[in-house]
Amino acid sequence: RDATSRWVLSLAHATQPDRRSPPDTPPSTPVGRAVPGKGRSLSQPRMKARAPPRSTQVFLDRGAPSGNLTEVTSRANTQSGRLRVFCLIYAAYVGLLVARKNYGFWIPHAMATLDRSKSEVAVIGSSFEMASGAGALLNGFLIDAVDPSLALACALAASASINLGLARARSLPLMAALWGLNGAVQSLGWPCVSKVFLRAFPDPKGRGMWYSILSTSQNVGAALVPILVSAAVAASGDPKLAFHVPAALALCMSLILLRFLWRCGEPKTTTPAAAAAAAMRARDAALAAALAAKGKRGPKVNSRAQLFSVAQLTWTDVLLNWRLWLMAVNYFCIGVIRSSLTDWTPMMLAEYKGMPVASASSCLFSFELGGFIGSVVAGRASDLLCHGRRGPVMAVCTVLLCPTLVALDATVDPLLLPLVYFALGSLAFPVHVLLGLASREVVSPAASSTAGGLVKFVAQLGASSAGYPLGLLQQRHGWGSVLRLLASVAFAGGLATLPLWRTIARVDERKIESRHKVKGG
Repeated sequence: RDATSRWVLSLAHATQPDRRSPPDTPPSTPVGRAVPGKGRSLSQPRMKARAPPRSTQVFLDRGAPSGNLTEVTSRANTQSGRLRVFCLIYAAYVGLLVARKNYGFWIPHAMATLDRSKSEVAVIGSSFEMASGAGALLNGFLIDAVDPSLALACALAASASINLGLARARSLPLMAALWGLNGAVQSLGWPCVSKVFLRAFPDPKGRGMWYSILSTSQNVGAALVPILVSAAVAASGDPKLAFHVPAALALCMSLILLRFLWRCGEPKTTTPAAAAAAAMRARDAALAAALAAKGKRGPKVNSRAQLFSVAQLTWTDVLLNWRLWLMAVNYFCIGVIRSSLTDWTPMMLAEYKGMPVASASSCLFSFELGGFIGSVVAGRASDLLCHGRRGPVMAVCTVLLCPTLVALDATVDPLLLPLVYFALGSLAFPVHVLLGLASREVVSPAASSTAGGLVKFVAQLGASSAGYPLGLLQQRHGWGSVLRLLASVAFAGGLATLPLWRTIARVDERKIESRHKVKGG
């Protein structure tokens, strides 16, 4: 196409006459002017105006918008670059999930190898949750300081190595330590993916739907595990393939990221939000350069200054940000509700509703399906209807969880229960997805991973609260009290989200303030 465009442009320039007069030829006499030495003017025929040459853009791209060829090509390159980055981080997170969701497929092998009971082997899963929660709180500083694409590739390679080490482990403490290390490595995954995504999609008014689609990688990864791992183990009869298959997939994705994403730059855009985000990153880079220029006093002073700037940014932008703490309260409530419905549904439906295991599986499938569809619809609604504001969608979905949980307590018909679970999934999952995006939008880009790690840590606390406390409540007061408590938690989370109704992204806030200053408002 480029060769064709150059050929057409050369033809267009070659067909145009040279309007410059030769130096030896006197200029022609203008029409209607008197000739020197004559008494009258010469009448000459009036020449018709030559039509301008037809634009070559018509021949090159009939479906392209108006504008020159450079702008159209730049716009196409930007869209293709975004799509390439999106597909790479989507596949990378699927690879991470496969190396994490294989836990249920190698636990029988661990029990047979170690000759331990279920309660003893459950220590391995607890080590993963504790390490993952601690990593979500602490790794934000690391991700904000290094290239997120490189950190994501390293996390994939480390998770693959840990799975290979688990295949050769023969003691319970070693397996618990390795799986806990995998939890710490896995906690790097989503913050890195979100950081790369926010750089590739800087406009808050258009990235809500894309972020929701990106969150469906969790469902895709969870669905691929039984297809790949169980099929490989059943076909070969070797339980170690539950480690080898996820390790191979994660290692391949790590190499692909290093080849096609690391040091390839981010797609360039020309939107006002992109310019604002780029200006904020340039400001942070200039601050770092200024701190580095003060290195004449010695490396210790320079490192102290950098540490002070990071601590000051974390204190002012994250810890003193009241919006983040309200999001953390809502995230805690959503974590309690999601984990309760996921962990306790089979037992609750069997004891409280008298349903078989097959019916419980259909309810959980409806819950996941509702989450998949609801996340995409909620992301699109926050872009189009709310103009990039996530607060209205989060508040409405959280408040609507309260009557839906009351309906779950009152519903007995096995045909209606899957519909109720579908509604619960379509309301709970969008809040979970949009909270992860909104927590990174209300802070500076240099502190986005730290803010996301903070609210994610609070969500992990909520998820861990759905275990023993709810189990104790059920033993004393029954399943009805558990569902009523969850409804109250949903109502409290909705009240905490209402002050965020008019909250906008950080880059949009500066643009709106400058617009009001220009207008005099």
